[in-house]
Amino acid sequence: MKKIVWNTDLIVLLLSCFVFIFWMVSLSINNVYDYMVTGALYELLALPTLALGIVLPIIIVYRMFRRSFKRVLIPILSLLFLLVTFFMIYFKD
Repeated sequence: MKKIVWNTDLIVLLLSCFVFIFWMVSLSINNVYDYMVTGALYELLALPTLALGIVLPIIIVYRMFRRSFKRVLIPILSLLFLLVTFFMIYFKD
């Protein structure tokens, strides 16, 4: 059986996907406070995903510069997910 190795780039990509999915779902729901469970989940997860959305691009760019831009496909995908997320939030109307 093959052992799965989780490197930092893959973890950052998964976190970027989580931030993207969370904000797209929260933007697509008209009022997250209609139901008690969705409102509670939104309140619990909004601040950590906002912090991840700010910290992850800094980590990604730092790691890309540290590697001298070698093997940067996964970090660029992570940055693209975050950029699309920010543009969707900013231009939501």
